[in-house]
Amino acid sequence: MEVERWWSGTERWGLTDRYRRRLRPLDPSPSASLAGFQFTLDATPAYLRKPIVADRMLELMPNAAHSKLKFVVILRDPAKRLFAYWDQYVLKGAGVNDFDKWLDLTLKSVRECQRKHGDHLWPPPDNNACDEDTIEGVAAGLYAYQLTYWLRKFEAKQFLLTSTTAYTEETQLVVKAVSAFLTGSGTLGSAARHPDNIDSINVEGAMSKEARAELGRFYRAHNAELLHLLNNQGKITYTPSLKQLGIQQWIG
Repeated sequence: MEVERWWSGTERWGLTDRYRRRLRPLDPSPSASLAGFQFTLDATPAYLRKPIVADRMLELMPNAAHSKLKFVVILRDPAKRLFAYWDQYVLKGAGVNDFDKWLDLTLKSVRECQRKHGDHLWPPPDNNACDEDTIEGVAAGLYAYQLTYWLRKFEAKQFLLTSTTAYTEETQLVVKAVSAFLTGSGTLGSAARHPDNIDSINVEGAMSKEARAELGRFYRAHNAELLHLLNNQGKITYTPSLKQLGIQQWIG
């Protein structure tokens, strides 16, 4: 299949020619049949938590392409995700270099935001009632709200969900399932590579017991809401299974 266009041109986001050359060759012909189109897209973990991404996909892509899209979502324990966020964006910047102190300050900001804005923290409010940058790091782990939004825009059967836990424990099975979901074939040309360093994604041991307990309390209701949502979404593909995603352990 050929690619029609890079969404009407990468210039819209100021992407360079060098970057564009790393993508597949594009076919700018508007007369090609939509049935044969394949769009080349770039993705980051931030997209799930950005409502505007789902909106723009529906706006910029032809209607005939909407139902052909497939989404692979890898979930992570939100407490571990928040620690990794701090490690990547706060500790290595000019922020607080002690996670427990940073978490204390952050959750105080979150509670103040909830007092002014209400409990619904996703998407982060943009009405100056809250520090959006601070809230976003915490709200990124509120997966139930995010998935609910995307499931209003696209059909449940277009989604495959797995988790970092599932991937590290059942690497071959997960990669084969993703391949089958995307291509129709679970046959791999070679064995899937197991993560070289599990510690690089297993950050729980680096957190204090107090911080882990505090985050467990904060995210518990949200994780329970996520599990309830997924238990009632039979058309989503779960790999290896919904139970093996490990969400029950996030709830504690």
